[in-house]
Amino acid sequence: MTPEEAVSKINATFTVHEERGIATGWTDQNDKVMGMGARDMDTAPNGEPYEVVTSYGLGARLPKDALVMFQSESLAVRWWFDEVEDWASSLRSGREYWKRLNLYWRDKPTFHTTTYLAMDQGGLFRTSSPLAAIHQIDLGFVWSRLLISTIGPNGEET
Repeated sequence: MTPEEAVSKINATFTVHEERGIATGWTDQNDKVMGMGARDMDTAPNGEPYEVVTSYGLGARLPKDALVMFQSESLAVRWWFDEVEDWASSLRSGREYWKRLNLYWRDKPTFHTTTYLAMDQGGLFRTSSPLAAIHQIDLGFVWSRLLISTIGPNGEET
């Protein structure tokens, strides 16, 4: 599964709101709203903060000391997809009720990779060239920012 396929499946599952951020007004000294300022991009249109969802965890449950890296984009996307489904299950049990959940995208999922060099220390003694014992390993994870909520953009529970 690619990130685009996962987004397509997720969008078909929930009620999607494409608007990003929440409008913030600026007021005068009498607290009268004088106009709308820049959007608060850390907050979804319903007033709740966005969450970071990765292939190795969600928001506050993200590990502080180690993260899970994957050699395959499709496996990382699958783990990310499972995190999103677990989050939805914690809000409403039963897939038949998920369409009533609201999905606010901030950053859609992307696959981030890093290249590591690993030395085969045992192989180092079996070859005349030390470079032959160095192997390239590409590892990555999926990262996104979104909100799944029971609160709609009008502030009412759905």
